[in-house]
Amino acid sequence: MNFIDSLYRPVTLPKGNIDSRYFTDNGDGTYNCTPLFIRNMARDAAEFYKKGIFTLDENHQFSSSSIRVVKDTWAEKLHKDAFEEKYGEKIAEATKKWYKYRDEHPDEFETRFKRVAIGGIDEARFFAGYAPTLQCSLTQAVQTYNAAIELLSRFDAPKNGNDGGAEYNTLPFEEPLYSKAEFAEKHKQIREEFSKELGIPDDNFEVGTVEKEVFRINNKKCMAVGSNDSLLEKFTVELVEHLTSTTKEQWLQSRKNCETLIHKDFVVRFNDNSHYLNAVENSTDIPDITIWTRYTDTMSPCKFISIKQENPEDDYYMFYFSAKADDDASSELSFQRRISTKEDIQKALILVIAMCETSDLFNIYTEELHNILDNV
Repeated sequence: MNFIDSLYRPVTLPKGNIDSRYFTDNGDGTYNCTPLFIRNMARDAAEFYKKGIFTLDENHQFSSSSIRVVKDTWAEKLHKDAFEEKYGEKIAEATKKWYKYRDEHPDEFETRFKRVAIGGIDEARFFAGYAPTLQCSLTQAVQTYNAAIELLSRFDAPKNGNDGGAEYNTLPFEEPLYSKAEFAEKHKQIREEFSKELGIPDDNFEVGTVEKEVFRINNKKCMAVGSNDSLLEKFTVELVEHLTSTTKEQWLQSRKNCETLIHKDFVVRFNDNSHYLNAVENSTDIPDITIWTRYTDTMSPCKFISIKQENPEDDYYMFYFSAKADDDASSELSFQRRISTKEDIQKALILVIAMCETSDLFNIYTEELHNILDNV
């Protein structure tokens, strides 16, 4: 039996936060994964392993890249964050007023289509917010990506006259409300009035363009390698642990704490507790921190750890550890991991410590890394 088949069989779960959105209680101590859980897992695994292919595919066997002029999504995000930080509470109040109006005037609205009910943006962030610890080869990444894509296709929405995936109709749906055509202008004016009453200015920001390296996957070449779902098992086990070990509200708070730490406190805290290492903030706008080793009698300075948010659309940061002495590849220690919460940073630092403890060259850093860990 392959792993994907086991997703449709009863399973036992660790005690904790068990959300009926993702797990159906069978009443005998076992649960079944809901279609929404399976679909979301496949979606996130496909995205995770696709990015893994981009990282590992140095010879472009399964992907390509090109420099293109695209929307400046970083500038857009920085503006959006600043606008929401300043007017967030007022925007929330305006939204409440609008929903109240909508509920009191149902005849002015209509439904046009159904969409998968994911539980809202915060729930989507929580589901996608765990940090996979998986390492694999390029071939494994391609085969796992293929398996995830094949599973995800079972939940494809109908398109261009086809019936969609065989399991699409097993998903939970919602029907969003839209203004009827004859009320569209009226509703626009009402929402503008709510904003004016609350002191929310018009947001006239215009997004510019930048040159950027854009990656593309070659699905035809990927599919020729075949699929293997064995690595989806660990991906799913870690995802289940993430969902059951905390609640959405707790995770969102921990994520907020992580953002505050990285954006405001990390460099100062790190350097206050470090002698052999030095943290540098490379940008005051985009999260990008590099930790360097200092010069010693046996080793020149080298890049040790990087923490950065690579894309404005990502709800996570990347933690890169790579250390080698004077370009000696045989001495290199390395790993990379997503981080979304303070706990993820702590887990990554624990792994750095464990790897350094095995090296005669880098064990000099373990004591102060322990000290840093206690103060993060």
